[in-house]
Amino acid sequence: MTSAAVAVTIAVRRHRKLFMLLTVVFIPFPTALLGEFLRTDHSAPAVVLYDAVLAVQAIAWIVVTGTALRGRLIIDDRSIATIRENNRNGYGAFALYSLLAITALWFPVVIAVITTLSWIFWLMLGIRMKRV
Repeated sequence: MTSAAVAVTIAVRRHRKLFMLLTVVFIPFPTALLGEFLRTDHSAPAVVLYDAVLAVQAIAWIVVTGTALRGRLIIDDRSIATIRENNRNGYGAFALYSLLAITALWFPVVIAVITTLSWIFWLMLGIRMKRV
């Protein structure tokens, strides 16, 4: 591989990580809207935006884990299995939060509760994965 190809590969990987970081940094803004408007008649846009950002974050997670798998950036088999599971979870999260964002147009408070429960699920899943 030429040095130019290596430089391009490094730049692409860096941009993928920056995309993931951007979604993490953006989370406080829809969270503030959610906190401000959840108990009003105008809660639907806040819940839709919050779940849409979570769906975009799931896409970023899919991209980052996919890059790690395709680029052979992981050494041992246990780590590869963990990253593959995280990649599958990313697809599930994308489907879940996309569906929740659409459904929030009609049932914003119910969807906000379901989103909160999903965070509890991800926390428990993360703790379980750490123990294994």
